[in-house]
Amino acid sequence: MADKDLKHNESYEWYGTFWFPANEGVIKYSGKVSYTPNKGVLLSIQEIDPTTESVDRHLRRDHLARKIMHASVHGETGLKLLTLFNVEISGRQTNFHEVQYSGSALALICDVHCSENDLLGIYLQYDEHYGNFFLFSGNEEKDAIAFDNAEALHMDNGWKIAFRAASSGTSVYKPDDLNSIFWSFDDPDLKELKEAVAPILEKKGSGLLRRSYTEFRTSLSKENQDFEDLLKQERIWRSFFELLLNHPVSVLKTNGVYEIELSDKKIRKSTSPILCSRFVPEKQSRKPPIIQNLPITFFHLGSPDQNLSDLKGCIEKWFEVNTNDDWSPVIDGINRLMKINEAFGDTSHYSALKADIETFIELANLGKGNIDTLIDYAASDEWKEKVSSELSFPEKGTLGQHLTSIRDSIAHPVGSKNKANGIYDQVRKDPFKLQIAYAYMGALYLKAILTYLDAASEEVREKYARRFTDLHANYEPITFE
Repeated sequence: MADKDLKHNESYEWYGTFWFPANEGVIKYSGKVSYTPNKGVLLSIQEIDPTTESVDRHLRRDHLARKIMHASVHGETGLKLLTLFNVEISGRQTNFHEVQYSGSALALICDVHCSENDLLGIYLQYDEHYGNFFLFSGNEEKDAIAFDNAEALHMDNGWKIAFRAASSGTSVYKPDDLNSIFWSFDDPDLKELKEAVAPILEKKGSGLLRRSYTEFRTSLSKENQDFEDLLKQERIWRSFFELLLNHPVSVLKTNGVYEIELSDKKIRKSTSPILCSRFVPEKQSRKPPIIQNLPITFFHLGSPDQNLSDLKGCIEKWFEVNTNDDWSPVIDGINRLMKINEAFGDTSHYSALKADIETFIELANLGKGNIDTLIDYAASDEWKEKVSSELSFPEKGTLGQHLTSIRDSIAHPVGSKNKANGIYDQVRKDPFKLQIAYAYMGALYLKAILTYLDAASEEVREKYARRFTDLHANYEPITFE
């Protein structure tokens, strides 16, 4: 694969010369940098003669951290430039006349030597889960091009988010080249089209291309931000769609945007591929669902004409929540639910979820911090009926009290054995019953978050919660005959 098309689910390795940029006294080292999907960006550099006075004395510490490292390495097309971000050297090994240092980097960008403040933005290509959220009409190329033409989303915090349809194509030189693009039952129709296009193709430097494929990319940018800020904002953006999809979203490819000066002193923007250790792809537990089966798509949040401004309200609120430290327990709770996927939750997950719910209720100013408050805020009659029937709670008491009593039986198992004829103790001991309680509480929690964000309609949010319980609450023990 060419260096210009780097993917986060593949491995790469380059050998060359490395150095930390400085005003004077730059010391260079030979070494290797690699990227693998399971370990991210790793670095190995070495001194040829450890007795030389030219060695950077800082390298001989037990731990060294530098924001930027530059390299010149051998690529498929010859020498290429690399910039490594947030480099940590943490290992040192001496072997005769050679000292080798090992470490890691947050990310690397190809084809340019830059600083942490030089990147203007990043382009990202996400996986099918993300793509299905936006490209829902059945014609992915058409949808991607429509989003490319849509106005960018300008956030109040200064961030600009837009979609780009990155296309590759081959030049159309003469009218007969249209035969590889169009075909017609009526030859005169195609002939008429060729005659109409011919004057354009005869012009010097005709720009007509035959589109071969289109990539749907997301652009994030902001003035006067560093690389670390870009990654933080990207993570918040991606996590919003992980919430809506109830599934992790992976970054397939990344490109950094920066300015270069041409020979005529003009400035233009250029892009180069990035490999980032934070974008290591997560294991996908299931295939992307059929687009029509997604509980929430862009169509439910925005307008049919790909107007990104319709996303602004809920996205703004999501960014506010994620940048407020008080909300960290709530975000952690969402992430735990995302990571469990089809696996069982245990007693620790259940207890943590109840605590997350109480924190959310307090931060959202919903009232008393108990589960009944959340039920009043977001639960449907269908949810209430199913929880009651699935867990066989006694008629006395509220649903919130019953679900809280399960948590109490986890914290105080001895004292809960005889409470309500032992029903809560039975749920605690039965992993299938506990999973049902956990799944329904988790579905309500996520629906409440969407309600707070004002994302989609009540009908769509209820469909989302129903799909969550369908995935997580329908386990049965295997019976061996």
